[in-house]
Amino acid sequence: MMVITRKERVRRAIKFQDPDGFYLPRNVAENGRELKPQVRVANRPIGGAAAGFEKPRQMPTMVRGIKAGFSYPPFNEALTKYVDSVAIRVAEKNLGKAVLKLEKKGARGRVSLFQTRDVDIPAEVSDVINKEVAKIKGVVGSEEGNLFTQINNNLRGIMASGDASRVGIQSLPFMADNPRLALASFRVAFRTLLDPDAITEFVKNFDEQALAKATPTSDRWVSSGLEFSKSSGAGTDIGGLSTIIEQKTGPFGSLIKRTNRLFSDGGNIDRLNMADMLYKQQQEGGIGLLGSATNIKSGASEQEILDAISRIVNRSSGFTDNVIGGDLGRAIFFAPRFFTSQLETIIKAFSDGTIEGQIARRQMTKLFAAGAGITFLINEVRDKETVFDPRDSNFMRIRDVFGADISLFGPWDSLIRGFVRSVPHPTSDGGFTLGKPDNFLRSKLSPVLSLTIDLISGETFLGEESRTPENLIRSVMPFALGDIDEESFTTTAGAVEAATGFLGVKTTPLTFSEELDNLLSNAGIERDDPDYLIKRREWMAQNQDKVPRAKRGEFKERQEIRDDVTSRRKANEQFTINGKQSLVDFRETRSGLLKEQRIRLDAIGDFSSNTNTQQEEWLDSYFNILESSQDEISGDVNSDLFDTALAPWLATNGKEALDFVHEFLGAGLGEVESAYYDDLRVLDEAGFFNINRYRGMQSSLTEAEINQWASHVDSARLANPSLQTQTFARTSKALLGTVISPEELRDVINSRKVRFENPEYTKLKRDFRKELLWFNPRADWNAYTTSQPVQPTASGSRRGTRRGRVRARSIRRSIR
Repeated sequence: MMVITRKERVRRAIKFQDPDGFYLPRNVAENGRELKPQVRVANRPIGGAAAGFEKPRQMPTMVRGIKAGFSYPPFNEALTKYVDSVAIRVAEKNLGKAVLKLEKKGARGRVSLFQTRDVDIPAEVSDVINKEVAKIKGVVGSEEGNLFTQINNNLRGIMASGDASRVGIQSLPFMADNPRLALASFRVAFRTLLDPDAITEFVKNFDEQALAKATPTSDRWVSSGLEFSKSSGAGTDIGGLSTIIEQKTGPFGSLIKRTNRLFSDGGNIDRLNMADMLYKQQQEGGIGLLGSATNIKSGASEQEILDAISRIVNRSSGFTDNVIGGDLGRAIFFAPRFFTSQLETIIKAFSDGTIEGQIARRQMTKLFAAGAGITFLINEVRDKETVFDPRDSNFMRIRDVFGADISLFGPWDSLIRGFVRSVPHPTSDGGFTLGKPDNFLRSKLSPVLSLTIDLISGETFLGEESRTPENLIRSVMPFALGDIDEESFTTTAGAVEAATGFLGVKTTPLTFSEELDNLLSNAGIERDDPDYLIKRREWMAQNQDKVPRAKRGEFKERQEIRDDVTSRRKANEQFTINGKQSLVDFRETRSGLLKEQRIRLDAIGDFSSNTNTQQEEWLDSYFNILESSQDEISGDVNSDLFDTALAPWLATNGKEALDFVHEFLGAGLGEVESAYYDDLRVLDEAGFFNINRYRGMQSSLTEAEINQWASHVDSARLANPSLQTQTFARTSKALLGTVISPEELRDVINSRKVRFENPEYTKLKRDFRKELLWFNPRADWNAYTTSQPVQPTASGSRRGTRRGRVRARSIRRSIR
């Protein structure tokens, strides 16, 4: 049976039925089944070919189809049909499951959002909001509070200026509800950048058409509560220093003035067009919701209809009469009106049975259905995975567009992710992970609070360092301008990020690992390569100028750590060969260097607990042995414990794993270390590490603990010549008599007496004498290399000794 790869299935699935050009369902090419071209007769598909269809029908992308001579319907028509047929199913199947799982998880809390109204939200979110409210409550209304408010408003006015972000933020629900009308509104709105009278001309034309069709005029809508902002930004979250900036800063002030006009006038144009659209839909039989008409309650007056439509249009465009927390909310949150309007829209969508709830549900459903469908489609055509889990940082992103990820949902996906991430989630082992709403709420904080927290903590809510001069300046600049840097003019990814940021489209650069994976893939190094980690390190060492800039310094630091530890490991090897230290010293120095390397590399993120390949599992398990072999008091690695645990690791994973670990660490195995690892495997195969060493011990100490205390005594005797003339028992009493109990001290002393030694262990010591020199504090490399095989002893034990020698020889041959 032929195996079809995922990429091939995608390639076969992206076909078009006819020159009208709609995508076929994804599963049409499963199992290698080819579809025949189809034509339409009386709006019914008929299989097979027909005259006039000589051109090939299989097109990997729409662009190639156009180049091949095919024609396609207008984009908004294709989008509408696509949403109806595919996008809603995608959203229901993937996004819906993720959200529905959260309904019954976690405690709930209440917070006063709309002055006197309480709202039920996840407890972790309410706790943080209420905590921040309590912090600032005593300040609001005081003299200090007035200064606080003025600074907040001024920074808010600066930071939210200088771009056309309304397009990708406040206008999103309108764009999803009626793309054609929203695009028409954008065309008019962008004229206001150059022509301050464009809004006047729009209102004049709007009123003329309203009078001709007997629909409400702009005056009637405004009197019914529809927000109509002034060009200064009054009535919105933007205000403050805008007028002064316009007058004092020349070209920059002109940009601020024009973009503020675009924000205010663009919102007015959106709201009038949206209100007119909804009113006409209501007059024609109801507000449509996914193909069905839902009417306002029976008996509603004309004015009630206009009032309800005005409220929902205001809310969906980012304006509300309510402000989250009132004066406190203005002090705490960056854009309290917009944040409140988001919360109100979601609450209305899920809990309100009036026309406001109906329209909110329709807008939210269309926004997420269309966005999910388009995101899914673009990723699928480009062979990228679409992430539907709100807890993932790549949630609903169009992946890797010239080195950046793009979200079609603006601030809405952040709102969903913030609430979802704040709820405890069950894990596969039966436990749960706690939610983390703090970063989500920090992204919503007012300028003063946000900047203060950034400076105190040393990092922004995105995890970037906050105290550098560059980031301090960026923190008080307009968002769109603050994101512009050298790469905005020198790289495609930077240009895409700057352009989409100007329009308010949420764009995030690829992570370091994603950027690096792309570079390595272009160099022919794929993640499924068994030597991926080593080839990655070697490629980065040879191409340091190509390493993503965000991590270039960290990579250089990693290389310096590896070079430093590698040179010290080589020195440790040479010291041993020259007879300047014992074999035990070699082992302890080696364990200490490995631990140091792990800690230093861990600090800059070179190791991860997420293992996806066999090689990553080798690394993770190897260094876990180091961590589990640390002394509880000193934190040093106990070389005996480490080697006891390492022996079965070698038996399980083999020499290939050991070679990989040391090659990854940048140091091959030298003569001494190779011999040591071979002897470890021999001893493990002989059962040395599993056999009981002693018999007749009386205390509760384990054998490992007895050996550790005995090693302390041995080390002291070696370091102090005056102690070498004393017996082991006398030295032990002097050093340990006040440290451990009499029973424990007796067992430590008895560990050096032959009659307390397990006879089986005695035989292993005799048969594997050379291998056990590594644990003798008096043995050096010369003693090891000149050690001879065990010779037969007295005739009574000759037979047993010969059997032991034969077994030892067999094990050595199998290992080496």
